[in-house]
This record gives sequence, structure tokens and C-alpha cells, in this order.
Amino acid sequence: MSVLLTGATGFLGSRLCASLLRRKDREIVCVVRAPTVAQADERVRSRIREQDPDVAGSARLNCVPGDITEAAVSSPATAGAIGYPARRRRPSHTELESRSHEGKAPPSRCR
Repeated sequence: MSVLLTGATGFLGSRLCASLLRRKDREIVCVVRAPTVAQADERVRSRIREQDPDVAGSARLNCVPGDITEAAVSSPATAGAIGYPARRRRPSHTELESRSHEGKAPPSRCR
């Protein structure tokens, strides 16, 4: 089972992500504003290291670049990384065990 989490670099999201990783029963997929997978991964893992260094290196954490303010997943690579066919690109609510939206859009995008 997987959990899709946004906002994992924020105050609440990083704590929730660390807590979910401690449970050891789910894959956590974090959508992060970053240009590359490596940068998305580093942003999340550095925040989780502050909460719980023991879970920051977990192989169950999968970070992908994306932008929650866009109507669809931002790229075919991101869509594939979170388990959705690139041709569809919009996640279906039936494909995830749970979702947690801890992210917030930057003020300039909240119009």
C-alpha cells in the first residue's frame, strides 16, 4: 500500500512523513516542488533527518518532483514514479490507499 503526501518539506508534513515511515508498513510517495528527483529527495530527507534520523534513509520513501498547483501531474516521469500511467497523468482516488495534503500553494499562486 502507498500513501501520497504533499507538504513533506513543511513543519507538519515532515513530522507526518517521519511518523508514517516509523510504521514500516507503507510506501510513502512525496510530491515536492523541485526540478529533479535527486533534489526532491534531498529536500524531504533533510527535513526528516531533523525529526528522526533513523527513518530518513528509508527505502520506502519515494520523492518525486511535482507541483500541486498544476491541474495534472507535472510530467510523464513524475506520473510514472508515483504509479500512474503517463498517458493519463491525473491520479485516481481509487489507486491510493490514502492521501495526505499537507502542502500549501505559494501566495502568488492562490489567486
